[in-house]
Amino acid sequence: MDFSSTGYSKPFASIPEQVDILKSRGIDVGDDAYAEDFLRRCGYYRLSGYTYFYRKNSSSSRVKDGTSLRKLELLYNLDEQLRLVVLEGIGQIEIALRFHVGHRLGRRSSFAHRNPSSLAPSAGVWAANDTAVFRSDQAEWVEAYNREERRSQEEFVKHFRRRYGSRLPVWAATEVMSLGTLRNLFKMMQDNDRKLIAARFEILDRNGDGDSATMEKWINHLRHVRNICAHHGRLWNRTLDVVVPPPAKTTLPELQHLDSIALRKVYGTLTVIRFFLARIQPESCWYARALDVITDFARQGDVSLRNLGFPPGWQNERIWEPKYRGAPIISRLVDAIDALECLNNAEARLHVSTKGNEKAQKDWLQYLRSRGALIAHKLGPQTYYPAFQFAENSFLPIVGHVNANLFSRIVKIEKDQSAQSLRAQEWWSSVSTANGFELSPIQQLEIDPDSVLEASRLWSSTDLVPAGRQIVT
Repeated sequence: MDFSSTGYSKPFASIPEQVDILKSRGIDVGDDAYAEDFLRRCGYYRLSGYTYFYRKNSSSSRVKDGTSLRKLELLYNLDEQLRLVVLEGIGQIEIALRFHVGHRLGRRSSFAHRNPSSLAPSAGVWAANDTAVFRSDQAEWVEAYNREERRSQEEFVKHFRRRYGSRLPVWAATEVMSLGTLRNLFKMMQDNDRKLIAARFEILDRNGDGDSATMEKWINHLRHVRNICAHHGRLWNRTLDVVVPPPAKTTLPELQHLDSIALRKVYGTLTVIRFFLARIQPESCWYARALDVITDFARQGDVSLRNLGFPPGWQNERIWEPKYRGAPIISRLVDAIDALECLNNAEARLHVSTKGNEKAQKDWLQYLRSRGALIAHKLGPQTYYPAFQFAENSFLPIVGHVNANLFSRIVKIEKDQSAQSLRAQEWWSSVSTANGFELSPIQQLEIDPDSVLEASRLWSSTDLVPAGRQIVT
C-alpha cells in the first residue's frame, strides 16, 4: 500500500538518535545513558507533549535556555501524580453514582434498566440495514450494556449466573457498567428520578429543584477525563474536549469563580470532584492528597498553575476551605424520600379528596400539613408525601392523629420544618421496644393501628433518635 500521499516523510529514529534530536533542540539531556533509559520508559512522543511549554516560540522546535531533561522528567512525574489523584476522586464519585442510580431504579423494578416503562419515554433512531427499523435509544443502550455484562468476569457476576441466570438486577448491573454506560442510563431515567439524584448531590437549579441536566454534563466531563487518565494521557497544560458546563448565575455559588480557562482545564475537573466528594465522603483524604500535588506543581518556578486552569486567588475560594461541606439537610431529605415510597403533589391530591377541584385538594393538603397531621418533605418546587399515610384514595385519619402527637413534641426541639418532617418519619420507620411492639410503626400500623396511636401518645421528645440516623423500613 502506498502511504506517500500522507505527507509524512520523517524516518524512523532509534533511541540514541532520539536523544540526539533532543540535544539538537537545545535540551540538556545530561548523561546519554540516563536519557536513553528515560525515553524507553516514557517514549519520545509522549515526552514531546511536555516540551511545547518550553519552546522559544510556536514556530520553532528550539527550547528556552536552561531546559533540561531532568526538568521535563519532574514535570512528567508531577503529571502522573495528578492523573492518579484525579482518577482516585472520579473513582469515589463513580462508585456513589452506581449505587444511587441502581437504588433509585430498583424501586421501580428489579430490571428497570431493561424495562422501557420504568424509564423516560425514549427518543428513537432509525437503524440503517436492509430494512429500515425504528429503534429506541433504550434498545440501543441495552445492546451496548449486554456486551459489558457478557464480558464481566466479576466473582459476584459468575455466582449470579450460576444461580439465577445471565440477567443481573439493576442494583447489580450498575456495578459492571462503564461510566459512559452509567451516564447514558442516568439520561434515560424518568425526570423525577434524575432530579432526586441530582438534588442528593446538591446540584440544584434556580428553583431549588435537582438540576439533572447539569449533573449529566458533569458526569460526561468526568467520563472524558477518566478516559484520558486511564490511557495515561497528559493533563498538565491540556485543553479538554469536554468542558465543565458553567453554572447558572443563581446556583452553585462555589463554582461561580470558574472562568473560561478553568472550565476547559483540569482545575474545573478538580473543583467538580471536590464538590461531589464534599457530599459523598466529607472526611475523604482526597482533598489533602490533591492539595499536595497542587503544591508540588506550584513549587516549580517556571511552571504556572494557570497552565492547569487555576484562576487567580483560587485558594481563597470557599470550595477549597478545609472544612467545606455540603448541606446535610438536603441529603437527609432525599434519603428520606428514597427510603420510602412517596407521592408527589399531584398524586397526593388525588388521595385526599376524590371530589372537588384541584384548588380544594391543594387547600386540604395544606390544612393537614398546618395541623401537623401529614409528613411532607419539601424539595425545591416539589413536595413528597410518604405513601403509608394514604390508603384507597384517602388519607388515613389515624395516621393524622399519630403525626399530630409526634409534631406537638418535635416542634419544641426542631425549628426547621424539613427537620421536623425528617424526625417524624424516623419515628415511623425505626424499631423501638419503647413503643411496646417489635416492628416499626409503619409495619405495626397494618396489624394493630390502636397500638401505634397509643405509642405516639406515650412517646416523649427525649426518645428522639439522633439527627441523621439512617432510616430503616
